[in-house]
Amino acid sequence: MQQQTVPAAVSAEICARIDQFYAAQMQMLDEGNVGGWVATFAVDGVFESNGLPEPSRGRAALTALAAAAVARGGAPGSPRTT
Repeated sequence: MQQQTVPAAVSAEICARIDQFYAAQMQMLDEGNVGGWVATFAVDGVFESNGLPEPSRGRAALTALAAAAVARGGAPGSPRTT
C-alpha cells in the first residue's frame, strides 16, 4: 500500500476528527461492540485491508468480519491472533 499525503487544504481540525473517528472504531472493536462498529459504515459500505484476501461489502459481511475479529482478539484485517 502506498503512503498517501494529505493535501495542504485539509485543516488540522479535520485530520484530528478523522483520527478520533478511527480511534472510536477501534475502541468499539476492543469492547466487542460489533454492531456499533458496523453502524459506522453506510449500508453498502466496504472495508478493505491489505490483511484480507477480499474486501468485505455490505453490513452482513462487515458484521461477520468484525465478529470474527472480536472472537480472535484483533481488528479486522490485522494479523493479530490469540
